[in-house]
Amino acid sequence: MGLVNGKLLLKNPRLPDLDPVEVVAMADSGALHLCIPEHIQIQLRLEAIDSKEVTLADGSKKLVPYVGPIECASKIAWALRERLSWEIRS
Repeated sequence: MGLVNGKLLLKNPRLPDLDPVEVVAMADSGALHLCIPEHIQIQLRLEAIDSKEVTLADGSKKLVPYVGPIECASKIAWALRERLSWEIRS
């Protein structure tokens, strides 16, 4: 499994007028879920759908909110999508 760092744009697809949030993220090719800090949840106004138990690095377990939906893309992919969407509307 590999780790990669990069800039991503995160967006709440339920609130299209809300600006995306740019984050620096670490991607793990073996990860199954996206983990975000609470301040990103608040900025994107993401609602809790459920609660999930997670295992922390020290082996302890914690119940955390499972939020969404969330749209995630690289800055390049987002710019291309916005450009294509604009050209289709024109």
